[in-house]
Amino acid sequence: MKTVVKIVVLTPLVLILICAISYFTEKNNYGSWTIEKKPYTDTTSDWIKFLWISDSMGNRNFERSGMNVPVKIAGLPYNFTFQFDLGDLHTEIYENSLNAVYAANPSLEKKVGRLRSLFQFWNNNKSYKDISIEMGEYVFKSKDCFVRRNYGENFPKDSILRNQALHIGSIGIDLFKNKVLIINYPLQQFCITDTVPENNRVSMVPIELNNAGMILLPMKLRGKTYDCLFDNGSSIFQLIGSSTRIDEYSTAKDNDTLPVSSWGTIHNMTGRKMTDTVEIAGQKFYDVEIYADHRKEFQDPAITDKPYLVTGNALFWNKTIIIDFRNKRFGIK
Repeated sequence: MKTVVKIVVLTPLVLILICAISYFTEKNNYGSWTIEKKPYTDTTSDWIKFLWISDSMGNRNFERSGMNVPVKIAGLPYNFTFQFDLGDLHTEIYENSLNAVYAANPSLEKKVGRLRSLFQFWNNNKSYKDISIEMGEYVFKSKDCFVRRNYGENFPKDSILRNQALHIGSIGIDLFKNKVLIINYPLQQFCITDTVPENNRVSMVPIELNNAGMILLPMKLRGKTYDCLFDNGSSIFQLIGSSTRIDEYSTAKDNDTLPVSSWGTIHNMTGRKMTDTVEIAGQKFYDVEIYADHRKEFQDPAITDKPYLVTGNALFWNKTIIIDFRNKRFGIK
């Protein structure tokens, strides 16, 4: 009887100890990427092409609603696209979008597993193991690429066999840690370097990176400076502000309402003109339209102690921008 009692008492203690050891000792490379140039390629070809994608919102069509990048995944003879989205914390693959690929390649399921060990049972996130992603003349490698569960389009099973490009994931901000990112909007291309090339050296301003590594640009309005998140996943809005602070940026009447989708959730954005000149990263912008985000999570001061502001691609469609993550600087050409 005493033996049974000991087993009953010790078993949960042993399991707790194993879980604790797993939690404090297990390491993975989630969010950690290496960048290599393909062998035997033209070393002057440093640019990666992106494609503007169009979308309909509120009975209107927008020709530049997002940026997609053609990619290849090592071991799969298919064409894919990833959205270029610096508002995403990590580069990821959508779980639902893998279904059609699984149908044609059942062995691929072995590449996807738990992000954490079995003993971390509370974490059910998944990762694509030992992935190599080709973009342009570059190869990006990681031990663990995040898999966003229950997200993405469920493609017809035969679509993968028709050799059409499947939209399967996102390129997040983790790909550019300690690098220089240059986005040339007119030529629809971007490159990643260790230093700013001579032909792209411009006057640059200091920026901040928040705790997630996202870019906070200085925005000046009527003598005040605000932090403005740069998110190139937000393509059609020049500026976005929280609805509770929108009057601080513009007191004009709303002149537009637009339903948009954010990670599968539809919500309305209301727009109004800004009568004052806006200065972002040292350049002045006129006749800017700002849209209010009414979602509750962006009004809570516990989430952000500063006014919620976002800018994306719309202000820079005719420009080249340089983001130096290592030295925390930003320039516009």
